[in-house]
Amino acid sequence: MSGISNLKLNAQGEMARVGFATKDRLNVIQGEVFTAQAGINTNAPNPDGSVGINIGASATIVGGEVSLGYSGNSATFGMSGGVGFGGSVGIRDSDGDGRQEVCARVSVGPVTLGRCREID
Repeated sequence: MSGISNLKLNAQGEMARVGFATKDRLNVIQGEVFTAQAGINTNAPNPDGSVGINIGASATIVGGEVSLGYSGNSATFGMSGGVGFGGSVGIRDSDGDGRQEVCARVSVGPVTLGRCREID
């Protein structure tokens, strides 16, 4: 994401966050209890491992998500008890094959959906 200057504005508080991931971060299971966050970032790491732009604000009582992937492609689904919104767009090369993946992720209310797809 060259040409975009770095902007980082964040506030975060959490009681507990736990997760497990494969080395390439294509397969992830994570959960959180009593978390709150707000931020806007450019040229920054996104939750899916891509680097790009993200914005959001949320307060969660309890939540969890699962990401499953293979060969650079992945899909994410999450549910939470809480309120908020968020989105991110970025690029990555999680499998190290030199072919970039484009990633997008959106959270609205209790639902999070995300997808990364390797560019042919």
